Amino acid sequence: MQAQDFLRPLVARGYADIGQMVDAVSWLADQPVQGLGVTAHALAAGAGYALFVYAAAAAAKPLWEAGRRSLATISMCVAVLASAALVATPFVEASGLLQRIGLTSLDVWLATISALVLSGRLAIDPIG
Repeated sequence: MQAQDFLRPLVARGYADIGQMVDAVSWLADQPVQGLGVTAHALAAGAGYALFVYAAAAAAKPLWEAGRRSLATISMCVAVLASAALVATPFVEASGLLQRIGLTSLDVWLATISALVLSGRLAIDPIG
C-alpha cells in the first residue's frame, strides 16, 4: 500500500469533519463571548495556533532530509511568518489583519502539502 492510498480516506474524512466544525464555529461566532468565555477562547485558539505552526515547522526537517529543500524552506518560512503574525496580533492592532495573515499562510501551506501528497508528487512514509 502506498502512502497516498493510506492518506486519502483520512484526508477526505478530515475535510468532512472540518465542514461540520465550520457549522459549529459559525454558530459559536454569533454568540456573545464574555468573562471566562473570552479566556477559554483565547487559550483554545492559542493552543490550536501553536500546534498548526508546529506542524509547519516540524515538516521542514523530514522534507529537507528527503531532498525537498524548497518545500522545507517554505515550511519553515511559513512557520516563522505565522508565529510572528499570530503572536503580534493582540498587541499591534484590533482589526485581526495579522491573525488572518498568519492563519491564511498556514492554510495555504497545508493545502499545498495535502495536494502534493494526494497527487503523488510528494511521497511520505506514514509509519516511519
